[in-house]
Amino acid sequence: MLTTEQILLLFFSTILLIGLSLYLWLRTPPPLERLPPRAQVPPVKLPSVTLKWMDDVPFHESAQFINQPEEWRRRMLKVGQTLNAAGVKQIYFLHGTFTGSDPFNVLPPFKSLMPQLAQQWEQMIESKMKRAVDILARDIGNFSNDYVQLVEDATGKRIPCHTLHWSSANHHWGRLQGALRLIEDLHQRFPNGPEGRILLIGHSHARQVFALFTQLLTDSTLGQDLWKVIEDEQLGTTDLPLIARQLSHGHYDFVTLGGPLRYPLAMTDRMRFLHLVNHRGKGELAENMLNLWTTAGGDYVQQWGCHGSDTLATTHKERVINRKLDALLGKGIDTRVWVHTVATRLRVGDVGQTLLIDYGDQGGFRINCLPTVFGHGIYTRGRVMLFNMELICRYFYE
Repeated sequence: MLTTEQILLLFFSTILLIGLSLYLWLRTPPPLERLPPRAQVPPVKLPSVTLKWMDDVPFHESAQFINQPEEWRRRMLKVGQTLNAAGVKQIYFLHGTFTGSDPFNVLPPFKSLMPQLAQQWEQMIESKMKRAVDILARDIGNFSNDYVQLVEDATGKRIPCHTLHWSSANHHWGRLQGALRLIEDLHQRFPNGPEGRILLIGHSHARQVFALFTQLLTDSTLGQDLWKVIEDEQLGTTDLPLIARQLSHGHYDFVTLGGPLRYPLAMTDRMRFLHLVNHRGKGELAENMLNLWTTAGGDYVQQWGCHGSDTLATTHKERVINRKLDALLGKGIDTRVWVHTVATRLRVGDVGQTLLIDYGDQGGFRINCLPTVFGHGIYTRGRVMLFNMELICRYFYE
């Protein structure tokens, strides 16, 4: 029978062995074939710009245009005039992960078990789940209906503004669904092809939805591979490739807010990209992760949402599709890939221009990581709406 000393020695030796194995596993880079794929287009990168949010005009939290200060209203109306003069015809707002119409991916198993019942209730369930998300999140990392309506009202009602709801599931297939839904929605609004410029503003993983959308609209190698997966798995209607080809003649201006660097963006002379990132630090790299409790480095979720950070899909069919997409888009679920990618601390991608902005949400000595969603929820707050819209005008349209 083992003595107490022997049991303790065995216990601590096991812990030490596990810790050493974990350390060596994390220190060893993942195999090359499991690393994220290279971009499918030559990099088109503009120098990053460091800015600081200026709280020079107060914002009334009522989200009513008439209740806003006169200076705020005047400047937002000027934004509307600038967008209108530049030929912007539509403004789309796309939410990120976990703030959509099916954040926890509950509809797919429901459809699988009770397809007829799900077909009747799907729209109602999505509507109720999105309404619940809007009540809980409000304007923290979420584009509420009040927020979008205020943008339309404040810019003089010259340009229709609307949200595109996608499931917001945290995996490849969920985002590919979002890109296909964007193609279908644009086709419904522009059956003869897009007119003027389309401004698309997306928070968090909406960047990946934009990336997939651009790949599907271009004749890139990745785009062709994605269409093959869509065709093989019968994920959309047969006329979708034709619709995408028609939409490819439109002009698109993409603005990402705290978008993690994952899928490669395709770029044509009809597309422009502007990336806003909540950042505090001396250079372009993210700050030390140990200061996350006070969000000293800015947006930590923008780092954590990298390759390997996906969650498991809820149905077998989705998991099969995600494994196919892993080969095209990089590993969705892989702890080692995730750790090594987070360690790069990259903020700036290789397409478009990135604005590294201090939004002033650092907690100092106060723990504020949860109210700010680790610095990821600031972009959609009403009080920074004017600042963000003026930046978009300055870097895209002025």
